[in-house]
Amino acid sequence: MANVTIKDEQIAQQPYGTDGPAARKPACAEDLTEEWATESIDELTDTIHRLQYEINIRQNIEKDLRHSRESFMLAVQMANLGTFDYYPASGKLLCSDIARNHFGFSPDASPNYNLFLSALHPDDRNRIDQYIANLVSDPESGGTYSAEFRTIGMDDGIERWITSRGEIFYNTSRQAVRFIGVTRDISEEKRSKEMILRLNRMHAVLSATNQAIVHSRDEATIFRKFCHVAIEHGGFKSAFIGLVDSTTGLFTVTASHGDTQYLDDLQISSRLEPDGKRPVSVPVEYMPAYGNSCNDPTSWPWHERALRDGVHASACIPLLRDNNVIGALALYADNKDYFDSHQMELIRQMGTDISFALGVIENEKRRQKAEQALREKEQMLLQQSRHAAMGEMIGNIAHQWRQPLNSLGLTAQQMLLFYDLGEFNREFLVECVEKSMELIQHMSATIDDFRSYFKPNKERTGFCCYDSVIKTLSLMEGNFRAKHIKVTVHAESKPMMYGYPNEFTQVLINILSNASDAFIEHKICQPHIIITVFNDEGKTIVTISDNAGGIPDDIICKIFDPYFTTKGSQSGTGMGLFMSKAIIEKNMAGSLTARNIEGGTEFRIEV
Repeated sequence: MANVTIKDEQIAQQPYGTDGPAARKPACAEDLTEEWATESIDELTDTIHRLQYEINIRQNIEKDLRHSRESFMLAVQMANLGTFDYYPASGKLLCSDIARNHFGFSPDASPNYNLFLSALHPDDRNRIDQYIANLVSDPESGGTYSAEFRTIGMDDGIERWITSRGEIFYNTSRQAVRFIGVTRDISEEKRSKEMILRLNRMHAVLSATNQAIVHSRDEATIFRKFCHVAIEHGGFKSAFIGLVDSTTGLFTVTASHGDTQYLDDLQISSRLEPDGKRPVSVPVEYMPAYGNSCNDPTSWPWHERALRDGVHASACIPLLRDNNVIGALALYADNKDYFDSHQMELIRQMGTDISFALGVIENEKRRQKAEQALREKEQMLLQQSRHAAMGEMIGNIAHQWRQPLNSLGLTAQQMLLFYDLGEFNREFLVECVEKSMELIQHMSATIDDFRSYFKPNKERTGFCCYDSVIKTLSLMEGNFRAKHIKVTVHAESKPMMYGYPNEFTQVLINILSNASDAFIEHKICQPHIIITVFNDEGKTIVTISDNAGGIPDDIICKIFDPYFTTKGSQSGTGMGLFMSKAIIEKNMAGSLTARNIEGGTEFRIEV
């Protein structure tokens, strides 16, 4: 506060009066001095209070700043952030302890820019150096810095992935004077992303492999598709599947894809052999194996070759068939430490799926082979059945020819008799010749019918069921006539069947022949067979019923079994009805059944 000086003249000039300032009582100098002192003290007190308030505010601000700085430093430490301060003019580099660790500096190292460059991975060094140089020399770039790079620890040799962000400051002469920023170790994030990427690729390979298994019917196709998807979807360097030679124990590469230079002229053994024919991770028995580096002592002869061809990791899984090792699938990667437990689990699953598919394919081959053998056996039985029926057919031919031959004989005798009696003339000769030719043509037609029957059908075809029934009856006409068997045919229409007409004829002959034999066995006085042909709900049905007394209940369920017969070994083979059922149900996709009816048996054919 400024000092105040009051002169007596100023005091004397004050007006006196009863009201207002002029009416005040004149004050003495002491009173004025005391009043001014009081005012000065009040002002000083206010100033002190204001100063104290401002001090308190500044203290609170400093406390908040300290707290914010402590929080910031704690956040930096918790986030593992490093800080650096670089001065381009001098090359001086200041780093926090965390940043020193990120850059891979040893504890006693004196940081500078050249030391920073030497700590970078050789593949990243030129890129980062050029990037920083461009920012420092070009103020128009904005000075914002952001980069990812790898460092190699000077002491531990550990490779780290670092992300760094910063800002470059320029002076009025547009020269870079200061470069500050932060660093963060993202190695674990990189590994996690890479692991997720590899797992996604492995899942894609597994899915594509299973698709190949579903849509393939042979081993070669599955092997080829697996190797292809392993490269295209899995990102592997190469893949191969080899099968083991049981004699030599060597793998023969059956399918491969990718960079197969490593596999050229490669002799791989499934055994531990002293000559070193065992590259990394080939299974000896059942255990899966994998190698993430070329340091496996059992594979030392292959290290140089593997490194030369860029193979740094491999995985190999055995392939099984009937619980026996028949081969292996192998995957090769160009990165060290490529495989982890998760990937190996997926690779094991692929090996299991492929092994399962191989088992299914082998079972299918066995099934087809068994079916082929069964078909061949059925064809053989069919031929045997035809041969067995040939005797009956010859008997039927004899019955068919007996009457015409008798007629021919009588005609020949009649011509001789008429000649001796002198009644032989041209008119009579023409009559005899015409009659003889009719008999000969009938016998010739009979031969053609039987030749057609014994000629096998090679292809399925459509044929008229009714015509086949009439043809069959014509073949057996003589037999039935000789045994006085009456046959009645009822046909509502002439439905079609699809199959083998001659084989169907054989079925009818087998059933009719059994009925003929049953009439004799049971001594039926008036044997009668009724054949009915009709359609029912889109199916063609033929029923053959007789009045031969029926089949005993204890054997009717066995009549279609192979080699089952009630006629004895001299009269039957037991194959007729068995082959008949096979022809209808397997060759013509129908059904053949039998049941007892009043007075006899009914066979029912549905196609």
